[in-house]
Amino acid sequence: MGPAYTERGMAMSGGKMTGNARAMKMRKAEDAIDQIFRELGAAEEKHPGWPTDVVHATAIMVEEAGEAMQAALDAYYKRGDLEHLRQELAQTGAMCIRALVNL
Repeated sequence: MGPAYTERGMAMSGGKMTGNARAMKMRKAEDAIDQIFRELGAAEEKHPGWPTDVVHATAIMVEEAGEAMQAALDAYYKRGDLEHLRQELAQTGAMCIRALVNL
């Protein structure tokens, strides 16, 4: 009997990801991190200033998360563009990093 597959297409063997599936997941994670860092660089170039207080810094991240939520709703209910959702999630990740490094 061959490996089972999860709903996302990851090969499973005995409840664990196979080496091939793990490598594919790691590559996708690396691509996502690269996209987040590209967004971080673009944001820092476009908006070099950053709030000095944690409330306003976190508010910027939350605004991006709200945009990601709207893109997810559009993708799910209106057959929206997953690439737009991917971009909004990367922007949210970039603002999370920016908030963390400025604590």
